[in-house]
Amino acid sequence: MFQIKFKKFTYTIVGFIMLFFTGCGGGSGGGGGSAADVVLHPGDIVSLTKTATYTPTQMAEILNDMHISSPIVYGIETFLLIYKTVDQNGNVINASGLLAIPLGLTLPTALISDQHGTIFSDDEAPSNNPLNASVILMTAMKGFILAMPDYIGFGASSDKLHPYLIEKPSATAVMDMIRAVRKYCVSNNIPLNDKLFLSGYSEGGYVTMATLKEMEEKYADEFKVTAAAPMAGPYDLKATTDFTLFNSMLNYSPFVADVVYSYNEYYGWNRLKEIINEPYADKLASLFDGDKKGDDIFAQLTNMTSQLFRPDFLAGYFSDGEQEIKNALAENSVHNWTPKSNMRIIHCDHDPIVPYFNAQNAFENFIANGSKNVELITLEGDDHVECAGPSYLQTVSWFETLRY
Repeated sequence: MFQIKFKKFTYTIVGFIMLFFTGCGGGSGGGGGSAADVVLHPGDIVSLTKTATYTPTQMAEILNDMHISSPIVYGIETFLLIYKTVDQNGNVINASGLLAIPLGLTLPTALISDQHGTIFSDDEAPSNNPLNASVILMTAMKGFILAMPDYIGFGASSDKLHPYLIEKPSATAVMDMIRAVRKYCVSNNIPLNDKLFLSGYSEGGYVTMATLKEMEEKYADEFKVTAAAPMAGPYDLKATTDFTLFNSMLNYSPFVADVVYSYNEYYGWNRLKEIINEPYADKLASLFDGDKKGDDIFAQLTNMTSQLFRPDFLAGYFSDGEQEIKNALAENSVHNWTPKSNMRIIHCDHDPIVPYFNAQNAFENFIANGSKNVELITLEGDDHVECAGPSYLQTVSWFETLRY
């Protein structure tokens, strides 16, 4: 229950940080696992398909090319896991994610569920990027079994709405993937111990916090979380929205436009043209169809707040109006509850995309509410993307001390 402040990290690892947001290729596909005999329930396995195998020598060469040294390098197998989860209407649907398992395990190892940051294109989903940075850092270098859910709206559920920064469906997709991974490990004699870790950056930080909250408050008998590291997440959605809309310039318009589009669709408001100016309102459905990357979307929007948002909406939001929107943002905020698990909230102090007050407010609320095992780790930095690297290195080093 204390705050730690770190100076800014300096790295010579070329390209390492960017890998936390983009994949770096894959390998040749292989055979898959078998589906469950009866696939009816959330957490059931639909299919498991091997997407790549990398030997220790191959991984060592990849790490060497990235100027990363490691005393132990594991070979890895990566899989596309398709499993059952529940959509917003209670329908059982297919979802997917990436599963990475180190080769040659002799002792039971721990499971990390790592939640990815904001993506817009289905090509960026973890299951389409089997050799992403989390896999390299957590599985190839540290020997953890790693689960990375695509989230609803990507991968096997790409025909569904991505519930961007909406608490319940975000947490549900993660928990159901963990259930599926555990079933696979048991049925295939994969040595998995009882340690469970959660991590995630940006949107992944939010999803990690939402998942831990759901686990502790509703599924405490099923999920015992060893430690959680939410990083750079917008936990206080109402305060973050206030801050964003108050400024004349948006730091990156696709983020805020995605929130508007997702909430409007998820809650059935049918209010896009009352919130967003034309010609942008008519574009949102095609911009967030899963085919375009963030910069493609950015090129078709504006970064001027007054140009993107209707003036009457802004006036209403900053007075007594727009209570439905304000209530939805407050209901999906995850900054004011009472975590019991070990948690480190990691955030750079001058993050221009997700303000630092998200971490500070969450930490202060948790301590005031009686949490005993929460720390705030403040890194120095003013670039949201570049802060991912040191944040993840902090996280995996901490997890390693708790894995057995």
